Amino acid sequence: KKFRGKMGPGRGLHAMLTRALPLLSVLCAVVMIQHVYSAGTLRTAPTRGFGSYATTRQAAACHQLQPRQNRIQAVTKEPYAGYPRSTRGHRTVVRSDHPEIGEIIDPIIEWDFDQEMQGDKYDMKTNKLLHSVYLVPNLEDAVRFCEKALSMKTLRRRDLPEQKSKMAFMGYGPEGEYMTIQLQEKEDAPGYDSGDGFQGYGISLPQTTYTDIIDNEKLRPLGGVVGQPMMNWTIGPNMIPDEDPSLNKYIQRGYAIGPGEVVFEVNNQSIKDPLNKVRLCVIDLEKSIEFYEALGMRIHQKRAHLLDIPFDSRLSAIMGYGETEGESGNIELIYLYNTHELDLGETFRQISVSTPNVTAAYETMKEAGYSFFKPPSVVEGLGTEVAALRDPNGYVVVLVSEEGHKKELELAASF
Repeated sequence: KKFRGKMGPGRGLHAMLTRALPLLSVLCAVVMIQHVYSAGTLRTAPTRGFGSYATTRQAAACHQLQPRQNRIQAVTKEPYAGYPRSTRGHRTVVRSDHPEIGEIIDPIIEWDFDQEMQGDKYDMKTNKLLHSVYLVPNLEDAVRFCEKALSMKTLRRRDLPEQKSKMAFMGYGPEGEYMTIQLQEKEDAPGYDSGDGFQGYGISLPQTTYTDIIDNEKLRPLGGVVGQPMMNWTIGPNMIPDEDPSLNKYIQRGYAIGPGEVVFEVNNQSIKDPLNKVRLCVIDLEKSIEFYEALGMRIHQKRAHLLDIPFDSRLSAIMGYGETEGESGNIELIYLYNTHELDLGETFRQISVSTPNVTAAYETMKEAGYSFFKPPSVVEGLGTEVAALRDPNGYVVVLVSEEGHKKELELAASF
């Protein structure tokens, strides 16, 4: 009746509904918001730094809380683990004693691809590559070759008469700071087949030194031979770090073979630790990288060698615990195309890695999906705690207590 006279005949009801529709829409929206607010499930835009996805109730409480910041108990960045295991990050978490807020987790993750997770996770990056063990038929011949041909030092010796074994630790600097080779002679060794898995050691020396090495007249009297003379190599670009495809690097390289058929790749470089690589063939490069990442190593270099001159059909990755490749010893993982199995041989025995806490490292590796054939135990006669497992290719990796290894060095120095 109110609108009939103003709208004319036949149009009163249509006009009334047209004008009422916006009002009805507003009323419906208000009812829906009140319902969702009471349930506390509506997602909103960022609420002044309290997370990108807070509930309506939390958002309202956060706005009420702004003048009273003392109600916030903590704003922290907590670790977040993604896939693969090497993918790490942090995300912000706000905790408050306000009854309507509780805990808000920001879903935006700040990724950190280099740092290990903190908190309850054991930091495997504190590990160090100690040495590798190589079995030789005559210890004194191998020691003399390393000293005279490669200018290494004999850092210490150890005899184990009950095991019919004797050892010498060779390297260019103090154990624990520099990587070393543990040469071992055993009277009851089953054999000295080197297989095709272990590819030898990489050493980097200045020109005045390597010219004294790659020479048959100097190597043969020491029981060695030139495997390949020094020559110029063109090194193609890396995938890690990502380099321009047109980038080439140049190096002089040769190979010497010592007693026991141990191979040394000699490069013309000056770096902190001249003994800088243990070279291992692998069946699956990615699984091998994942294993050594779980062990705490970082990738210094990954590349295909197809653009190298001389041509080389392989993929490789160099991994270690140093900030840079030249800072400390590394492992070079080598995948030769179409490799489905490896003969690990009998001469290359193991890689030893020191760690501050063997049990914690053991639990970390087990959690990552790797099994041990030797759980944490103390070596009889030394008192050093160790644990042992195999990498995806079958190579033995021994975790050694850092403190126990230091005591072992102190004991050796006292004699």
